[in-house]
Amino acid sequence: MLETNIKTILEIEERYYFAPIKKGLETKTKEVGEIRALDYLTEIMQKATSKVETLIQGRIKDGIISNADQASI
Repeated sequence: MLETNIKTILEIEERYYFAPIKKGLETKTKEVGEIRALDYLTEIMQKATSKVETLIQGRIKDGIISNADQASI
């Protein structure tokens, strides 16, 4: 399961909206270690929601995307 989680993280790491999640994961890793940090992934993602939304809204404002449904572009 750990390998699956790592693979998933590597696949989405390059997406612009992953930066706040990655930062939270790195912070938690320093606190509890690499393996245990994944236990907090849901919490980390929830805490990053407002920052991700800000990134998405910025792309909409800049005309890069027309709505949040296109966030993965």
